[in-house]
Amino acid sequence: YQLVEQLQSKSEAWVGDCPTSTFLDSGKICVVLPGDGAKLKAIGFTYSPWDRNYGHECGFSGHTGDESVVLGSVDIPRHMERGDPSTEKVGTLFLTVPSEHQETIFKTIEWSFGNSASGRRLYFLYALGALV
Repeated sequence: YQLVEQLQSKSEAWVGDCPTSTFLDSGKICVVLPGDGAKLKAIGFTYSPWDRNYGHECGFSGHTGDESVVLGSVDIPRHMERGDPSTEKVGTLFLTVPSEHQETIFKTIEWSFGNSASGRRLYFLYALGALV
């Protein structure tokens, strides 16, 4: 909590969960990986549980430049959107990339929260692996 207190003392923009998160305007996010791409071990995100649960699942896919590969999905916990968000913690979810695709070089990654995800609040996206 020291970092949160320090950021809040520096700028009003860091007070509360709304100004420090990004609201999605659609259900998908595509990230272009730098250079020639990356071999991935895990993909994830940190989200706000108080976003009224726009989308109950997140699907992940990777694109090699030639093909699209479905990597899997994670369930997003439901019914956690009540209460004072300043007294609760954000959630972080990860998908371990299937072993058969851990040597695949991906150029882009896509997070798909479904059609009802407009409005989901995200803090961070994660792509863990090695750049090639």
